[in-house]
Amino acid sequence: MRFSATAGVSYHILAGGYNSYTGNLSIVATSSPSNDQCAGAVALIDGVPFTMSTTNATSTGDPTPSCAAKFGKGVWFTYTAPASGDVIASTCGSDFDTVLTVYSGTCGALTELACNDDNGPICAATNASMHFSATAGVTYHILAGGYNSYSGNLSI
Repeated sequence: MRFSATAGVSYHILAGGYNSYTGNLSIVATSSPSNDQCAGAVALIDGVPFTMSTTNATSTGDPTPSCAAKFGKGVWFTYTAPASGDVIASTCGSDFDTVLTVYSGTCGALTELACNDDNGPICAATNASMHFSATAGVTYHILAGGYNSYSGNLSI
């Protein structure tokens, strides 16, 4: 069962056996990461790595990156350029096959600027990396997820 929850609200879940059947019950509650949607993007700090699990991420509302038609379990970040120039973004060190896309604009009106699936300029094999040209003070949206909806420990 999936439902939309509100932070800070307690929910009561009733579980029982069909037709009064009994037995051992195993129940697990999980939630999507807070940056599962563009509006909840986590702000990245210049030069500071961020790590998280994408296991419970969804693909709801995520655009399909131009470099990976089989994309899923994306999570969102923002990056505000402190100066104009070349920016390097990467998922080097992640433990799954990653895809990385950078957008300009705002949630709901994004324009893809760069996309990488594998073997970018600084990551080998299945981790993604890219260069993009940034303008000082502009906030960019970054979508990181898995090729073929793979998930795991993301390092960006």
